[in-house]
Amino acid sequence: MINSFGTIVYTKFFGNFVGKDDAGNRYYMTSDNQKKWVLYSTKNDASNVNSAWHLWLTNDRVKAPVEKNKIFNWQKKHMSNKTGSLEAYKPEGDINKKVNLENNKNKLYNSWEPPK
Repeated sequence: MINSFGTIVYTKFFGNFVGKDDAGNRYYMTSDNQKKWVLYSTKNDASNVNSAWHLWLTNDRVKAPVEKNKIFNWQKKHMSNKTGSLEAYKPEGDINKKVNLENNKNKLYNSWEPPK
């Protein structure tokens, strides 16, 4: 789901454009500087907001990060949370692989059975 109709209408009437990040998210605030919000370029997910804009949204940073900050060689590019998607990290030996339950030859582990 992208931005709701109500958020778009509210932005049209009360939003002052502040800036845009590398992912295409657009950031707004009210004229009295009391409310800040983001219109996502893709799905509504807070992990799509990079750390500099997140600091601004949570009032931990006074100025919006509209200018490009210096990127250090140890910094990685922002990546949103991939948990629950097809792109999620699956390490070697992941238990959520297909298991043929009809015969136990492909079973990844032995189930415990209570004594009789």
